[in-house]
Amino acid sequence: MNLSLAAFFAEAMIFYMLAAAFYGPSIFVYCAAAAASLSVWQLTKYWKVTDLNYALALASAGLVFLVSYRLAWPEQLGLRRFAEASFQVANLLLSLAFVAASLMTLRDLAGDKDKVERWYAAFLAALSGISLLSVALVAHPGWRRWYVVTTVGQAALGFLVLAILATLTPLQQLEVFCVIVGLIFLIAAHIGWYYEGDRYDDMVTVGLFFGSLLLVVPLAIATLLDRYRNEFLPLNEFG
Repeated sequence: MNLSLAAFFAEAMIFYMLAAAFYGPSIFVYCAAAAASLSVWQLTKYWKVTDLNYALALASAGLVFLVSYRLAWPEQLGLRRFAEASFQVANLLLSLAFVAASLMTLRDLAGDKDKVERWYAAFLAALSGISLLSVALVAHPGWRRWYVVTTVGQAALGFLVLAILATLTPLQQLEVFCVIVGLIFLIAAHIGWYYEGDRYDDMVTVGLFFGSLLLVVPLAIATLLDRYRNEFLPLNEFG
């Protein structure tokens, strides 16, 4: 049944792609993207792949659409009218992947925690990387802010998974979380600074400010506390 449905949705994708090529309306591009997503979903069900991997596949497909839009591939192929549709499809796939991954991770954490394994953190780190790349690729301020939120959200969930699996104290967990989020903010802000040019971007300023605070202040406080208690933790000192 899964293979039959995958083939059906793949044929529907080809149909809508041909319709978009011959008739032009961008609605066919959205239909093709939806059919492709459903086909991949049925294939993951047939291969008994976890739902989280399906979210990663959606995010990867959205990233491909976003890169093609950024590099103006539709315009180079004479398909200028599909550029905006490609951009919207990319945002739709990426948003769907990030929201679905967050809900599925929270579902597993709230349910049977024994099912949560360390690869969850690696999976969420991969999604954070894709989200961070999206921040760098998107010029629209609204979507950039959204991808900053999803980057921090995926990183926070990854930290939560590690915190549940690790034996750190609550303060150490808070320190690790702040440092990770600060690094993400700084990387995103520096990428935005590179593309900023002569125009001012408030997101770069906010990212640099909060990224620096989140990275430096928790490490400084932890190091002072360690020295007050006559302890030496190499990670805090070197950090």
